[in-house]
Amino acid sequence: MPANTNPIFALTPNCAAVKITGATTDKTGATTTNIKTLYTAGANGGKVTQLGFKAEGTSVAGLLLIWITDTLGNNPMLFDEIPLSAITTSNTVATNRVFSAYNDLQLAAGQQIKVGVTTLSGNIIAYAQTGDF
Repeated sequence: MPANTNPIFALTPNCAAVKITGATTDKTGATTTNIKTLYTAGANGGKVTQLGFKAEGTSVAGLLLIWITDTLGNNPMLFDEIPLSAITTSNTVATNRVFSAYNDLQLAAGQQIKVGVTTLSGNIIAYAQTGDF
């Protein structure tokens, strides 16, 4: 199916999600252990409007790491870091949720967003609000 070109807008909306179960301290992305692929842009490319993370339980302070790859899904480059606060959850205290909005983050076909965290006390779910052209 051809991309929308007049006006340009996402043809297929996506809400991608992946569970992060281990920490990584390598911000270069060279050590792929515990780095997860969150989103791969479609055949005509894609647009990312928001990336977010939700802790499944108590969280420790750390950084949520976001990498963008080349069009083959290789050579990740650190794109963004989102601070994660320490929160002890309970029946009256919600788990941690953070996000970052992007005005015009567009990816070429095949480019990927990969995610990881620097510290982890419980699983973290990463989300991407995206659309393929």
